[in-house]
Amino acid sequence: MKYWVNLWLEASNQPWSVRKTRIKALESTPYDVVKGYILSLPNDTPYQDRLRAQLLLDGISDNFTPTAQEVVKVVASKQNRQLMELESALVILEKENTARGEQIKQLENDATNLRKKLAELLQIEATLMDKSRSTQQ
Repeated sequence: MKYWVNLWLEASNQPWSVRKTRIKALESTPYDVVKGYILSLPNDTPYQDRLRAQLLLDGISDNFTPTAQEVVKVVASKQNRQLMELESALVILEKENTARGEQIKQLENDATNLRKKLAELLQIEATLMDKSRSTQQ
């Protein structure tokens, strides 16, 4: 257990680019899957890479002892999944905000065009009223 905690601490002090290189060099053995998972736990790991590591770990976790399963679940998986859920929600909110921003811009353009048309109509009305007055005199 101490080895894995030390690996996690070491990973948290390395930039993602270094950890990514280390992960790419790993095999698909259960040991390397766990190692890759731990290397993907720091917060600067991109969502897709974190998800890939989580899915790989989920694929082998049935082979763990019940105690090991619980340790992984409580210490890492639960927080990792919550972070991924929050990141997913953030992406959805960013898309929604972008869409609404575009809608607002379109509505502002529509309002500007309507103001111009209204001004033109008021000008036509004023011209017609002037002509009407001049013919009455």
